[in-house]
Amino acid sequence: MPSEVNNSEYLLEAKALGKQFPGADSVISVLDGVDFALRPGESVSIRGESGSGKSTLLNVLSGLERADSGQLFWEGKDVTKYSLSKLAAARTRFMGFVFQAYYLAPELNALENVLLGARIAGRVDASVRERAEALLIRVGLKERIRHSSTKLSGGERQRVAVARAMINDPVTGIS
Repeated sequence: MPSEVNNSEYLLEAKALGKQFPGADSVISVLDGVDFALRPGESVSIRGESGSGKSTLLNVLSGLERADSGQLFWEGKDVTKYSLSKLAAARTRFMGFVFQAYYLAPELNALENVLLGARIAGRVDASVRERAEALLIRVGLKERIRHSSTKLSGGERQRVAVARAMINDPVTGIS
């Protein structure tokens, strides 16, 4: 199936996003008509008070949560109606994640944790293993590649998470 041509100037775009959660006595509207656009090469900072919706916004923009209303575009493609499996596949090619809590598998070493992202995408071979090792070296973990994730410092764990986020070479195009 041929991929759509990207005619958008935006890498990521949201139009009128809305997200609500049930509260004790009423519905809590966390996102209400959010418009957002990010061009290639731009960086942004999202800040606000605790509970203001920052994490919800990031989860919706990344497709980890569905918006209740609005549209989400990745490289000009409307991913709003993608099935969960198609969205997950597109996400592995479009973005990488570094979570605050790292989410490393404690039973795996640094290299195996980096390779998890590639395993999920179904692409582990010798070249991907070499890329994983190169990413770990690049983030300063040459001597820690085969160390258990439980034996790494907090900063080292964060760097493993960064390498894992980069293993699938995000933003190389979605189909």
